[in-house]
Amino acid sequence: MHLTSAAIENLKPANVSVVDSQGNVLSSVGGAAAGSASKQASEYQQRTSDAVKAVMDRVVGPGNSTVAVAADITGESAQQKSETFTNAEGALPLSESSKTEKYTGTGGGAAGVLGPDNIAVPGDTSGNGSFDSSTETKNNAVNKITEDRVIPAGAVKRQTISVAVDQAAAGGLNVASLTSSSPQPPESTPPAATS
Repeated sequence: MHLTSAAIENLKPANVSVVDSQGNVLSSVGGAAAGSASKQASEYQQRTSDAVKAVMDRVVGPGNSTVAVAADITGESAQQKSETFTNAEGALPLSESSKTEKYTGTGGGAAGVLGPDNIAVPGDTSGNGSFDSSTETKNNAVNKITEDRVIPAGAVKRQTISVAVDQAAAGGLNVASLTSSSPQPPESTPPAATS
């Protein structure tokens, strides 16, 4: 679906249908993969089993192993939207301003404080004073990343893969290298097996 939509300008994956050679709809327009969760699980288990079996056939020979796969597949889909804001490292500010104020002088002309009969009581009108103030403002550029994700149904929550190997074929097999190997897709070449 994504490959087809990427090849055609302005075509969204939600507008692509997938049909198999027998005419069964695998994915309908506007929906996720067709079929029940158990059908999706069954198809996933078969594909995974085939991939593991192909690796085992190359390592221990055809017919010398049996593979069983059990998978727990989700049936629900979701949409996720996230926004991330980060500082632009080393970027110059978008705008910057600074303000500095300095005052010095002597007091004078103050009338004093009001007394009990609302008549000004003379205060001390002499003295020196100073005032310093500075303000700086910078508006920095911020990187914004917005991500919209559609999480389709059919994600694997848990899987178990069991492999049984014929005792005669497993005689000279290095089990440690076999358990550390991951299955390769059938079209790629797996690493050579050692006996």
